[in-house]
Amino acid sequence: MKHILPIFFLLQTYSISANIGDNIERQIIVQVSPENSTRAYLEKLFPNTRIELSAESFQLWNVEFPITPDMEHLAILKRDGKIRQYTRNRRLYTRSTTPNDALFNQQIFHSNDFNIGQSVPFGINSIGAWDFNKSGVTAQGDTIVVAVCEDGFDSLHQDLDYFINYSENPNDTIDNDGNGAKNDFRGWNVAYNNSSLQGGGISHAMRVCGAFARGNNTIGISGITWNCKILPINFNGAVSVDNSIKAYEYCLKMKRLYRQSNKQKGAYIVAINFSFGTTGDPAEDTLWKAAIDSLGKEGILMSVSVDNRNSDVESYQDLPVLLNSPFQINVTNYNYNTLETDGSAYSKKYVHLAAPNKYHTTLPNNAYGNSGFGASFSAPLVAST
Repeated sequence: MKHILPIFFLLQTYSISANIGDNIERQIIVQVSPENSTRAYLEKLFPNTRIELSAESFQLWNVEFPITPDMEHLAILKRDGKIRQYTRNRRLYTRSTTPNDALFNQQIFHSNDFNIGQSVPFGINSIGAWDFNKSGVTAQGDTIVVAVCEDGFDSLHQDLDYFINYSENPNDTIDNDGNGAKNDFRGWNVAYNNSSLQGGGISHAMRVCGAFARGNNTIGISGITWNCKILPINFNGAVSVDNSIKAYEYCLKMKRLYRQSNKQKGAYIVAINFSFGTTGDPAEDTLWKAAIDSLGKEGILMSVSVDNRNSDVESYQDLPVLLNSPFQINVTNYNYNTLETDGSAYSKKYVHLAAPNKYHTTLPNNAYGNSGFGASFSAPLVAST
């Protein structure tokens, strides 16, 4: 992990007298003119202090006071020309935020490190991003929600934070919030129009959801966004273009409801992870593309995984990749060591990003393990950013 610190302020104080103490809060870094850059001069200005040369080239001295320094007195010395500049000495800390999740050290893709002989890093530098925002909330106070389309979910996993629709009553059969879905208290089942998250694809879904795992909660792993809410959308085995569009519409309504109700209902959905696909003629699927475009206009991007075949997406007409909506990001995977595609599909024209696969993630029943091969596990890393 790299520590990037300005050299100007990386000042040594190792020889401060023990009878005064190594209290950095009582230390002032003082710059004087070259002709006055002597210990004798500083001792006259600052009696009963410990004085050490810090950086000769800059005429910088470290002055440690026995009590809290009088900053007003320093300002007077500067005004009178007896010193040029001064600043408090402060402890500096690494700007790379490291979460306390138990298995974080196995998630090497979070780093920004280099393999031997590589000129670009193999990781995605999540650590650097966490210095800017790890709250899961926007500057306007919106709780960030990402919809994950899958075929079943482990609703009790300890490391996943599922979105709760508090405007919905889970104990009746009424669409309480008027979003067109019944009982969608903790996600929505497209096939049965309820909140059941059971399904045969739980193993795949949990590997996908690890990208959104809670961060810095002492257990398990860390997702890309520490406190992202997951809105689970369950196809329950009925994955089709029609049900996909229904899922998009559900997200669209939830986002609009959030805006129209002044944040009291719905959800602030920013992205959809979509790790499904088929083959076909994109010219015949204009309705599918139009639905994705509608999401984008409402501020919802879609992260789409390419197929897991080592071919150009145009050669087998990958959908929805070839729909090429300006609001979808098509994602393949890459190999940590070679930094090349890792066996999934590719295209200079239609594939926008590559992201890791084969990383440590969540598994069913509060377990953790390797995601395995597949762009399905690369796309959620993009959706979660």
